[in-house]
Amino acid sequence: QNEPMGANLLYIRGVLQGDSQGRLNLDQTLTRAEAFTLLVRLLGLEPGEAPGYADVKPADWDYDAVSAAGLAAEDETFRPNDEVSRAEFTTMVYRAFRTVGWARTAEGTAAELDLVDGGSIPDWALEAYLALERCGNISTYRETEEMDPTDGAPIPEYLAEPGKGATREEAIELLEGALRWLPVYPSQEAIALGFDQSMPVIDGSTSTYPYTSALYGRL
Repeated sequence: QNEPMGANLLYIRGVLQGDSQGRLNLDQTLTRAEAFTLLVRLLGLEPGEAPGYADVKPADWDYDAVSAAGLAAEDETFRPNDEVSRAEFTTMVYRAFRTVGWARTAEGTAAELDLVDGGSIPDWALEAYLALERCGNISTYRETEEMDPTDGAPIPEYLAEPGKGATREEAIELLEGALRWLPVYPSQEAIALGFDQSMPVIDGSTSTYPYTSALYGRL
């Protein structure tokens, strides 16, 4: 199975680590624990205080991620093994990015989205879809019977299918798109080095691009 675009970048940044065999298992649906762990690694958030969930213990692999920065809502349980829908993951990404200043609130209607079934997006997730639209929301691609008069190719359409489980591959693509298109701000490390004023130029072949991109992204 081919790795999706952005996988190398997220590997280098330490966001993707795979299973014990290093496999990404791209077709598997994300669990809540996996989704929050991806976001915490991506944002470089530090572990916080005890999260206070009855089903999350200090010995659990996801304990530090669940406790980080209060990204998870207050509740009696966290339900780490519950599968995450497309709408839920989109909302998680948006709220996490908004927390660190990477995304701004958005207003609008589902009709503004390039999604055939945009009207099926839950009200609680619509703002997230609007805010992340430029990144390419998780969607299903399919060809229509209508042909493009310029090249004769079938005109595609996209479906949100918000209740469908978000796969690991879809999560990677959304995160990579968000990193590419959302506004970013310099970290404290970058400011201390003066990189908020001018970034250094790194000469090299195209094979070094993922490393350069990961370095700049981290700063």
